[in-house]
Amino acid sequence: MVPMPSGSLLGGERKTVFSVPWKRAVASSVLEARALSHIVGYLTQQCRGRAARILVLSDSVAALLAAGKGRSSRPGMCRAVRALGA
Repeated sequence: MVPMPSGSLLGGERKTVFSVPWKRAVASSVLEARALSHIVGYLTQQCRGRAARILVLSDSVAALLAAGKGRSSRPGMCRAVRALGA
């Protein structure tokens, strides 16, 4: 599996960028893939023109693997992954 980040990464200041209630009930892995898509889009806009590295932690292996692969067989996950790649 994925090794834990060092203490220096987790010891810094954390903040919630945004929090939105979902309108429909779907699988948690699909929600995490959508959240990943939203946060990447938001951070892309915020860091435009600056060199930045941002660490996004997720406990959803399904969402991470689908995002890394760029596709999924689940319709909801597929939509979120396509939005992430766009």
